[in-house]
Amino acid sequence: MSYREHTPHPQLRSYIDAYWTVQTAAHDLPAPERILPDGCVDIIFNLGTAVAVNPQLTMATGGTYLVGTMTRFSASMRQPATSLLGIRFKPGCFTAFYDLSLETITDRIIPFNSGLITGTTFDPDVLDKLLLDKIKTVPHSLLPVIADLYHYKGQLTIDRLAKKHFIHNRQLERQFKQQTGISPKAFANLVRYRFALQHIKEHRAGASLQDIAFEHGYYDHAHLSNEIRKYTGLHPSGY
Repeated sequence: MSYREHTPHPQLRSYIDAYWTVQTAAHDLPAPERILPDGCVDIIFNLGTAVAVNPQLTMATGGTYLVGTMTRFSASMRQPATSLLGIRFKPGCFTAFYDLSLETITDRIIPFNSGLITGTTFDPDVLDKLLLDKIKTVPHSLLPVIADLYHYKGQLTIDRLAKKHFIHNRQLERQFKQQTGISPKAFANLVRYRFALQHIKEHRAGASLQDIAFEHGYYDHAHLSNEIRKYTGLHPSGY
């Protein structure tokens, strides 16, 4: 398998994490893969043969699909002769390009008319231009709020977050669901788990799960373990 990431145009980097491609050869054997939630939204273009994502969905050749924010891991089989291109939007940034509320797309993959690619080749310069033409100012953008959640590693109460940004809790809830697909609390929990998981990976033998749990605002190591399993399907010891 070949997985590569491409950096978008400088003016897009505040909104788009990366363009990415996945390719497998026709002689490759099917292999299991696990995709973890990251708070991002992706548009995926199938440039190769049809890909069965799950029993309910097959990505057709030439098809374009929108992947909503994930709140749990996705397990599937990577298949031979696959050629996918993806645009990974940073959290809260998809609505700077498309007038679509993400609330109904959470944990779903749906066919999507992106207005970007119609062929089977990837030209980053062409994609840059098309996206630059689409970008617009979003009223009540959540980017400063989301930046705060990352700064505090998800350990910020929603009341404090709302007061810090001079917004009512209900309005914050509504805007988060529209621009990310999930509530601010769910997003904060996702950010916290990602920082905790990174800590576990970097300190496999140097810190106890209890210490890591306390540092990241969990009640104890059991609470941390349950959250890691919820998002990844694995016990922390698997990392």
